[in-house]
Amino acid sequence: MKLVYFKIVVFSILVSACSTTAGTTRPSGIPIDTYNELQVSTEVNLDFSDLRRTSCRASEGDQSFQSLAVEFKPTQPFDLSKLPDGVSFVGGWQLKPGNRGPHSLSGLHALSDDTLLAISEEGAFLRIGLRDNQPTGSVEIADMLDESGLPMRGSYLADAEGVTSKDGLVFVAFEQFHRVDAYALNECGSLARPARVAALPKKLRGVAIEPNSGPQAIGWHSNLVIFYEKMSGHGALGMTLGSEERTDYFALELRTLERKLSSPVVGMTNEISSSDERDGWQYRLRRGLNEFDGFTFAIEVSHSFTSPMVSGDANFLVFELQSPTQAIDLEGIAVQKLQNGKHRIWMVSNNNGLDRNPTLLFAFDIEPTYRTDGPGGRTVV
Repeated sequence: MKLVYFKIVVFSILVSACSTTAGTTRPSGIPIDTYNELQVSTEVNLDFSDLRRTSCRASEGDQSFQSLAVEFKPTQPFDLSKLPDGVSFVGGWQLKPGNRGPHSLSGLHALSDDTLLAISEEGAFLRIGLRDNQPTGSVEIADMLDESGLPMRGSYLADAEGVTSKDGLVFVAFEQFHRVDAYALNECGSLARPARVAALPKKLRGVAIEPNSGPQAIGWHSNLVIFYEKMSGHGALGMTLGSEERTDYFALELRTLERKLSSPVVGMTNEISSSDERDGWQYRLRRGLNEFDGFTFAIEVSHSFTSPMVSGDANFLVFELQSPTQAIDLEGIAVQKLQNGKHRIWMVSNNNGLDRNPTLLFAFDIEPTYRTDGPGGRTVV
């Protein structure tokens, strides 16, 4: 492991908006209101070879996932009439399980064109099969193991919330025992043990992070980016793990013409390239309460995520979904780049361990386009 110094940067991003013909709003500028800097340190291990060796230190035996009987029942609970141009609904499915799971799905990541990887707050990996960018009905499950090779149990240890991957390693953010662990699922399958990447701070800028307000979202940009569920007075708290030059803490606040939108980031994707390779896109999922006592989910996209003050690139609202009930609780988001250049956004709804709440999977397509009147000369439309 190496000692990495975190440069803490807290700032708010104000996104102004203009009306579209469909009656929705579009952001068009990003003035930055506040900027404060602090310094802390912690140990971070991003040596991929070492993480693989640690994860596969005892991998002899059956490495396979177990097949899980799950019925995929089509569903569509949202009002889609206000979707902006360039965003289309592909499908929604309720995952109706057999004897074991899937329950409490909290994170989602696209491993490949034919596999989504979901994680459970109860300490499990689930692989969801795809064909032609649609669920096949195939689901496989494996327990997350602890350092001794036993199934992880108990919410303090097993509360997995965010998942991503890079170069064949799977990275998981845990909310209650604040940490990021790596699993070499490609090399040692269901026998992969956790390799510690970092134990994360329990206090940011003097604000204590309660066990149930810890790391919620994780994704790769140039560095490993993490968001806490805890909010600060400046917005959603996040941090990056990486080189000394590109490690920050930050807070993000998004505004539209109708209202201020400042809510936790509960899911995020890795950065992917645009259709013409000009730029990178990283999607985030925010969750806030709405006037119906349900949730408002905001899907936003970022262009130069870890250093917006240097690059001038920005964060923009793509679309929103209104849930009439808190039984629909979107937490995980994944992205695929389709052959036609569109981005397929997948989202999973956490039933929070309650049988009366559904486990849901949704897919939307986004057509990336550009205009040239924004910061840095390009803006998402």
